[in-house]
Amino acid sequence: MATNSPRSDRTSVSARSDRSSVSARSDRSSVSNQKPGITRMSSLVEKNLLVKKLQSAKSKVAKPVTKNIQPTTSREESKITEEQTKKAEAKFERLLEGCLDDLPNLPHSTVRIFMSSTFSDMRAERNAIVREVNPFLEEYCAKYDLDFQIVDMRWGVTEDSQNDHSVEKICLLEVENCQNLSLGPNFIFISGDRYGFRPIPVEIDKEEFDTIKKLAEKNSLSDTKLLDIWYLLDENAIPPLYILQPIRSQFKFFGDHSCGCEEQRANDYMGWSKTFKSLQTVLRKAVTLACKAKQLSKDKLHKYFYSVTEIEVNKGILTAKEPNLHTSTYQRDLHGLDITDDTIKKYVDTTMENGKMVFDGEAKLLRENIRKQIPSVLKKSGRIHQYQVKWHNGGINPDEHVEQRDYIRNLCADLIKDICELVDKAREDQKGMIRTEYYTDYQEVLHHQHFCKLKCETFCGRDDVLQQSKEYILKDKSRRPLILYAPSGAGKTSVMSKILQNLPEWFDKPHIGIIRFLGTSPYSLNIYDVLYGVCGQLADCAKLLMEPEGYNNMKKLVEYMPRLLRRVSAKVKKPIVILLDSLDQLSAKDDSYLLNWLPRELPPNLRMIVSTLPREHEILDTLQKLFPDTTNFVEVPSLPDKTCFEIIDKYLAKKKRAVTQIQNNKLVRAFRKCPGPLFLKLILNEAVNWNSYTPIIALTLKDSVQGAINLLFENMEKKFGQVLISHALGYITVAENGISDLEWEDVLSCDDEVLDDVYRYHDPPVDGIVQMPPVLLARIRYDLKEYIVERRSFGKTTLNWYHRQFTETAHERYATGSAGNKLHKVLAQYFMANDGIKRDIKLHRRGLTVEKADRQVTKQPLVVNNQRKLIAVPHHITRAGNQIDSSIAKSKCFCNLNFLTVRIQSLPLSTLVDDMTEYVDKTNDKEVALLRKFFLVSKTGNDSRTNLSINLLSHLHVKESQKYLKELLQQAKDTVYDSKSPLLIPVFPYLAPSKDASSALLKIYDDVDDIISSSSESVLMTHVKEDDDDEKGYLVYDSISNDVNQLSHDKEFKPVMPPILDHSAKRIINLGRDSFQIFHLNNQVTNMKKFSDIFEDLGKEIYPTMSCLSTDFVHLTILFSNGDVLIIDTNSFKKVDFITLREQANDVSNIITTSTDNLKIIFTINTVASENEYEKEGVVRIHVVGAAEKGKIVKANHTFTRGLAAVGFNENLLVGTGNREADDTLTVVNLDKVRITITQDCSSKVMQLSVAQYHALAAIWLEQGYVAVYDISNGEVVQQLNINNSITSFGVSWIYDLIVIGDNQGQLIMYEAQTGKHFEDFKAENNEIVKVAVLEDQVVTVSKRKSAKVWVLRTLLNTDGNQSSRTDVNGEGSEQLGHKDMIGFDVDLKGHCIITSSNDNNLRIWSMDSFQLKKKIYIGITGHKVSAAVNSICIVLDNQAHTLKVFDFEEGSEKKRLRARHVLSFCLGEDHKTLCILKTDENNQFIEIIDLIRLKPKTIPLKQKLTYESIDLSINKSERYLILRVKILEKEYADIKTLCLRQSGGFLPQSHKHRFYAIDKIQATGELMPCNRVLTKIPHLGEIVCPYQGNVMMVTTGDKVMFWDISTGKCGQRVTKGEKLGFMYLTDHLRKSCDDTSLAMEQSNDGQYVAIGYEDGYMIVWDANTGFPVGRTEPKKRHKASVVTISISPDSNWVASRCLNNMLIFWDITTGIDVVQLKIPSDVQQMKFTADSKHLVIKIGVHATRILVYKLHPAQQ
Repeated sequence: MATNSPRSDRTSVSARSDRSSVSARSDRSSVSNQKPGITRMSSLVEKNLLVKKLQSAKSKVAKPVTKNIQPTTSREESKITEEQTKKAEAKFERLLEGCLDDLPNLPHSTVRIFMSSTFSDMRAERNAIVREVNPFLEEYCAKYDLDFQIVDMRWGVTEDSQNDHSVEKICLLEVENCQNLSLGPNFIFISGDRYGFRPIPVEIDKEEFDTIKKLAEKNSLSDTKLLDIWYLLDENAIPPLYILQPIRSQFKFFGDHSCGCEEQRANDYMGWSKTFKSLQTVLRKAVTLACKAKQLSKDKLHKYFYSVTEIEVNKGILTAKEPNLHTSTYQRDLHGLDITDDTIKKYVDTTMENGKMVFDGEAKLLRENIRKQIPSVLKKSGRIHQYQVKWHNGGINPDEHVEQRDYIRNLCADLIKDICELVDKAREDQKGMIRTEYYTDYQEVLHHQHFCKLKCETFCGRDDVLQQSKEYILKDKSRRPLILYAPSGAGKTSVMSKILQNLPEWFDKPHIGIIRFLGTSPYSLNIYDVLYGVCGQLADCAKLLMEPEGYNNMKKLVEYMPRLLRRVSAKVKKPIVILLDSLDQLSAKDDSYLLNWLPRELPPNLRMIVSTLPREHEILDTLQKLFPDTTNFVEVPSLPDKTCFEIIDKYLAKKKRAVTQIQNNKLVRAFRKCPGPLFLKLILNEAVNWNSYTPIIALTLKDSVQGAINLLFENMEKKFGQVLISHALGYITVAENGISDLEWEDVLSCDDEVLDDVYRYHDPPVDGIVQMPPVLLARIRYDLKEYIVERRSFGKTTLNWYHRQFTETAHERYATGSAGNKLHKVLAQYFMANDGIKRDIKLHRRGLTVEKADRQVTKQPLVVNNQRKLIAVPHHITRAGNQIDSSIAKSKCFCNLNFLTVRIQSLPLSTLVDDMTEYVDKTNDKEVALLRKFFLVSKTGNDSRTNLSINLLSHLHVKESQKYLKELLQQAKDTVYDSKSPLLIPVFPYLAPSKDASSALLKIYDDVDDIISSSSESVLMTHVKEDDDDEKGYLVYDSISNDVNQLSHDKEFKPVMPPILDHSAKRIINLGRDSFQIFHLNNQVTNMKKFSDIFEDLGKEIYPTMSCLSTDFVHLTILFSNGDVLIIDTNSFKKVDFITLREQANDVSNIITTSTDNLKIIFTINTVASENEYEKEGVVRIHVVGAAEKGKIVKANHTFTRGLAAVGFNENLLVGTGNREADDTLTVVNLDKVRITITQDCSSKVMQLSVAQYHALAAIWLEQGYVAVYDISNGEVVQQLNINNSITSFGVSWIYDLIVIGDNQGQLIMYEAQTGKHFEDFKAENNEIVKVAVLEDQVVTVSKRKSAKVWVLRTLLNTDGNQSSRTDVNGEGSEQLGHKDMIGFDVDLKGHCIITSSNDNNLRIWSMDSFQLKKKIYIGITGHKVSAAVNSICIVLDNQAHTLKVFDFEEGSEKKRLRARHVLSFCLGEDHKTLCILKTDENNQFIEIIDLIRLKPKTIPLKQKLTYESIDLSINKSERYLILRVKILEKEYADIKTLCLRQSGGFLPQSHKHRFYAIDKIQATGELMPCNRVLTKIPHLGEIVCPYQGNVMMVTTGDKVMFWDISTGKCGQRVTKGEKLGFMYLTDHLRKSCDDTSLAMEQSNDGQYVAIGYEDGYMIVWDANTGFPVGRTEPKKRHKASVVTISISPDSNWVASRCLNNMLIFWDITTGIDVVQLKIPSDVQQMKFTADSKHLVIKIGVHATRILVYKLHPAQQ
């Protein structure tokens, strides 16, 4: 862990990789590689673009030139100054502390561009943009995870939408919306020769209108009376306005397409056209007169003449902020116009003069005026494009006219280039200047503070609640949370917001305020994410590190949070206020409603306020049980009238509106029926639409919130149609985490029912395209603006209902039953569509079918950063019910390899499991259920498509009927067989789970005899070396990676006590006499520090006698032999404190060190120093680190047992056991009160103790034969857990309330600690279990036979412990899977079958094609060694009975003539035709050589009888000599040592005690030819002997290879040519000291390579001829544990190596480079390639064995 930065570990933290909300840590990981964006195009690109523009297109509608649009970024534009960075970070840190001033905007995730142009004359341009530009830009933006949308408000405008004259107003609002939402470009202007539609004003100031009317009357202007008909005075407007009335107020049938009213509709349409013209004329004449009379300014005059297009350009460009960064224009000028062409008026403004059509000069002047203004604001951008286009009769038709086609092509190309430039510039500007090493999610905290400001805008009253909150914050001493509660809509959220806003005023000093509006964002939905976010924000404010082990699951986070709160409070030393609004909005996940996560006691300077509904989920009842004293409960009362009046006045003033007295009275009467803020807001929003002339009968108000919401919905249904509104509002309601604007438009465009209703009276404007008209959706959004809030969801801005009652009402109205299912179906279909949607649609009322109608929806690519899709697809599939067939659900989602791969890469696996659980609960689908079980077991190693495929093929055994799982497995097979890299592919599901407990067995490690310590993730075990029980090593098992790390330390370093496992930082601490070493498990690096370097005043001759890590693993306490105690910070290696005990060091029985925020050193001492004598009693000495006082003492009337003491219950209580003559005593010391609170006599001796860290519980194993669970707050026995056999060990998981007991019969017995619930017992060992450790997900047992087993806890709890150990599966590979008692195997020479032996004295022959059992042969012996020879011969040796038999496995018969007894070993010649057997009798040993073709034996008696511990036989390369490898006895080893010392004066101890002899087959004298050192009789001792060349053998000694020439008797090292290095000598070639031993060696069949595996994890492929490593470099990859098995493929291309932690690495033998890494689930016992090198066969396991067969996939080129 880094020490120089308080945030050194946060890069990994920010990914939040283990949970999400979805669980949400997600969100922060994988982002696809992004190319830099374009800002300038190179001259080459510009030239290419120009050439392309001039080329004639072959297609009818030319595609834009886009090939050369490549992202580039100028250095100048991407530069972020250090000053800017510091400024941004300072602002962010103020944000963290709750500052609401000058909040940054939420980051943009959408490119939303308003397209302004006239309509009919730009049809060709618009169509080209829709068809060509939009798809390109959508794809371009999608690369950067941006949504893209061009808003064309002219598209789909109908007569109906013109009725209320709101289109122009909504257009301007949409311009503003694009400016607010869009990243980069937000407005484009495409102009032609038309000025555009010129409306009449919808609103006219009263004074102005009176002037106009007066002048019109005075000058007797015609149609003046129309002004009184069409404009009514609204005195509710401030200032008063005359309002243009809806068209239908006079023309009832305008836009009415009801059947039978065609004639009336046509008449009214003509009537309105005439009226509009008359109104426009009278208004223009009157205002002209007013302007001339100087009664009206020219600016006001202009609004009666300008067009809608000019209004848009004025807002979008001329008055916009920084238009250079956001806008571009495209000007088309037609030349050669023909006024006689009938179509000319569609392209040019015309008017009638003297009955003749002429060009409209006034419109032209206005158009040119607006064009002239644009360059002044866009001159720097270069984004003003002009096009000269020749006129042809009929207008713009690119299908017929080449030059017009080129124009369209150039326009599209320019538009694409401009948009890409603007997008990339904006991306660069938006790039975060905040470093990533914060725990806090920037967008999350920003969202909540924006929401807070929004809620405060119209806040009034509530002085009583605010005052109570203020008093709690400033004066409370209860250290408990404050609880606000009230019914929905009572204003709790606004009160919580106001509290945060008021904190600066209340404190008037630095403080920290944190607020979360629960349920309003993805990371405020489940309680884990909320607590993680709050803790992270606090840690960032305090610049503290959060301990990773403290937050990797909910239970740990709940236990860790109080400690973190104390640490933060102590560090920042300023007031902290945490506000959690709406507990009822949390999901039920992690038992959030039980409120176990809510702190019961807060630090003195920290306050917490929570709010909730009174009856939802019984939260308030639970709170009242947790805090019986209701002092801190505040009910938010109904709004009083006074506050109501204040709110009405303030709200109306903000909206620049008023109400009449009658209307005001109606408001007040309605409010008094439902006096809540939400209801008041609803009726006020209704009232702002009232005009002063609105009839009383039309003033409709409901008397409840739900009624008011329903009234709103009813009015919208009348206005827009029931179908459209029910679906549009339904999608807002059911969409997961809200719905973005673009998603909303897209999903409605996918809804055929909606489109059929929208296109009742007119066809879609563009052929082949059917989509939702943007103007229609904008009008709906406008009407909903007061009831919709924007939130963030995975980087997208989404629309959500303002309040939960909207959600509930809308859900009940639109989303229940089949209606809701249909909504979810459409959403699921939309998100499942990777490439957009083109689908047939029938518009029934139009009698029109559009085939493959393009819905113009945004593509939803299946990529890791499209988390919206990844969450939404399973969510909506599940909720669509029977609307989505299970075949779609599985083929597109749950059983789709692509989807599963990307989902796992993007979001935590736990969220996928949750989705599958939800789907299975609703459907009971067996296939998804099986896949869910797979993911529960296989939690890691699925991070790539290839790895996931291999795991699926390894674990899933599916039935023929499971169609979609079979398809999934086929996808997995296709993936691995199409791989461009070499792979080992499982050929059958060898890891398919059993139904019994044996399937829970994950690992077996031999030579383990004890567990020293364990945590939730790691176990430190002692490893007894095979040849020396007294020399112990250490292994650390990591349950996260399922790896074992061997603990190594400097050979010169001599530990004085067992090592210490630092669970938090993954470190091992070893203490020596004068120094200590820290071994880092992650990178295998060892650091050493001398004690004198840390503290110079330590004595010279002292040494450590006891040590202890603090409970948070930050501090190490060391007791030295003279009584000195040194406390060290393990991160900085600096002294924290030093004390000297008065007592002797050997009198200290226990040391306990508490966590940093309450750092104490606690000693239990068994003899007390006093002035007179040593008292034989015990004391507890408590030293507070850093305190001036010497510490406090608690005396006990008994001594304390060593190793049986611990702190618990938030480190408030010390629990220890004391020694008495007859039995032991349980003693509990209250460390705060410094006194003994419990002294409990135990009925017998205490054998083991476990204390809960955060609960008042302890578990004790008593020698009497049971485990007792104590409540250490009162000494009561909670449970007494008895078993039938003798207890030998037990382990406890207090997190899961689970006790696991091991007994002397090898049984594991499991109980719930507090309830005593008994789970199934099961047989874990065939002998006594000596140690049990319970981890978070696993159980580790160690048996008396020195074997450690790792079990999957979840599987143990869900299996039947009494079932047999046989696997019950059928189908492919089933017999292979079920065969669990295999002893040995071999592969026949042709590679057609596998031969296995087993405990039932049978050989089994398995087909390599089908992996089915072909034959079973009873052999009558146990085949410990099996070897295949020529002619289908198989040799089997029983090592215990020393019997060898030879079988013909094809015929199933034994060749009894060749049966041999008293066999010690055997081997085969290289051609497998010669069998050599080493035999013995009472007096002699001899070799028997058998020709397996002629079946003729030859016997060679040995002249010397060897003594041995073990012996084995092999043959040299030339096959002249047989080689004996003899493991010698200790007496012979001692003799060799004596001989060495006598002849050479020195002897290096050998850890591998093998001698080697050769026997000449040809001379057959039986003479033993020893392998001795040169010119001596001293034997070479080593580990491995292997044929080299001719009569030369290779012998490994340490990391050296000796070359033994048998014919000359010489044995020694060789030296490489050129550079004189040891031949295959690891130390020389790595240029560093290597004391490790070679443990495995094999030579390739072609003799070119030798592969050697070493104790330190290296696997080196050596060139057999040069002695150099292949590639002559150190391997880039090494194992993390000793390499113990090596196998080389017969074709000499590949090497497979396996280490002690069962990692299999596959190497290219020619390069020595690793190509495949594979985690093997259990110990590998045997490994061999088939003869054709196409398969690798592995036997794993000791008791529960399995055969694994991998097919070698060399790689697809």
